[in-house]
Amino acid sequence: MKTTLLILTALALTACIAPTDTRPTVTQSQTFTLADGSPIAVTRSGLQAQLSHRASYNLTDAEAVSYIEDGTGCRPGTLQSSSVDGYSNIASRTYSLICS
Repeated sequence: MKTTLLILTALALTACIAPTDTRPTVTQSQTFTLADGSPIAVTRSGLQAQLSHRASYNLTDAEAVSYIEDGTGCRPGTLQSSSVDGYSNIASRTYSLICS
């Protein structure tokens, strides 16, 4: 009984300690030119990258990968969000980054 209580206490205490990311947040932005001559911005913030471009340009997944790698030096992970601002006609995609 005492052993079970000690194990449960240890698990409860470790659950209360949240891991912290000690790496500094890096924010950088680069602008590239798409095939139709319009700009695409690649912005890195920590371990995320956001692509922003004119919504009328049909950006392929392969192009997105290339711009993220060129703009951040990291590979894209999962697509976290995708949206189009109807007012400004800007499409945005946010990806997690895999940096080694």
